[in-house]
Amino acid sequence: MHNIVKLLCFDTLSTFMSSIFSFACSFYILTLTGSGSLFGTYLGAIAIIETLALPLIGTFIDRVAHKRLLMIGQSISTGILLLFAFAFTENIPMIFVTMIVLVFVDMIVSSIVSSNLQLISGEYLEKLISYRQIVTSASGILSPILGGLLVAILSIQNIALINSVTEFLCLLLLSLLTFKNADVVQQQQTFSQNFKDGLKYIARFNNLKAITVTAAFVNFLVTSIMIGVPFMILQQLHLTSKHLGLFESIFSGSVLASGLFFSIFTLKNHYKRYISTSITVLAFVLVAFGIAPMFQELPWLSFGIIAFATIVAGFAVNLNNIPLQILLQKEVEERYKTRVFALLGSLSMGLRPAALVFFGFVIPLHTTLAFVISGIVLLWVLLYFRKRFAENTSIFE
Repeated sequence: MHNIVKLLCFDTLSTFMSSIFSFACSFYILTLTGSGSLFGTYLGAIAIIETLALPLIGTFIDRVAHKRLLMIGQSISTGILLLFAFAFTENIPMIFVTMIVLVFVDMIVSSIVSSNLQLISGEYLEKLISYRQIVTSASGILSPILGGLLVAILSIQNIALINSVTEFLCLLLLSLLTFKNADVVQQQQTFSQNFKDGLKYIARFNNLKAITVTAAFVNFLVTSIMIGVPFMILQQLHLTSKHLGLFESIFSGSVLASGLFFSIFTLKNHYKRYISTSITVLAFVLVAFGIAPMFQELPWLSFGIIAFATIVAGFAVNLNNIPLQILLQKEVEERYKTRVFALLGSLSMGLRPAALVFFGFVIPLHTTLAFVISGIVLLWVLLYFRKRFAENTSIFE
């Protein structure tokens, strides 16, 4: 249990301060340049780097002792933040370079930690995954608020200095944990062979393929909420930004509350049932969002439907994500975990911008139809998952 506390302290420090510094960098780019296109280029570059680099990083990681790589990565993060704190002079390229380095290091550290969760947590794996979901949700809610407050009272150099201190503390916390050593087999193979092995590993087993396809479709279709609901609130119901903020707060609060709930009432066994239930609920949630615009003459009723569906969606998202993570942690072989998780993460990140573009185009054409069809497709995904995933066998059979 002590290891879980150390890891959660690391997660909290790392997630919150990284998010706050990222917020500060985004704020300064917009403030100094006033250019929306430059800001968009910055965000796009970060997203492309994450999507393309993650599978390669996952392949590289297992060729090196994990703890040594973590120490090097955290030292680089601490060093570049110190350099930024003392050398930054309103230089936009320096922000770009600093964030790219931090993103690379964060991908390495996150991939290593994720692939070692079972080793770190032991019998408390289910609780640890729920606790980490709470940290992520809380960071999503509080980091923009804290970032706004800190940017108002501190310079970006001081924020970088504080972040360098937290990164050093994270280094100390990680040094107290146990991680896997380098994989001798992977060291003997070429880099391309290791990468291909990761792809073959996913393709080889029906249950793992079922999880991969299901997770990809669920993430893609649920992204419709992030596009469709703001469009409904502002363009169709003609409500205010306060209502949009309320929707976002309801969703974040629901995800956080469900994380707390599942950390108390731990999800054990019957993972197929939990995942199937969550997909069913999400399908009906999407249909409910599609029904909301039909009551445009009664905006309070439409928003009530949206609010209720949002609360349910927050719980359903965690009911889907937590069992999936537990299942992968328990069943994927240790020597393949880093590569498998990196490939799945890259797939998720790659699909997100595609989903945003797709739903950004189709939802304005017919909001109700877009949501209802998405819900129907999600029910098809449910049938596929239930048919392809065999709960009473290993994930590899």
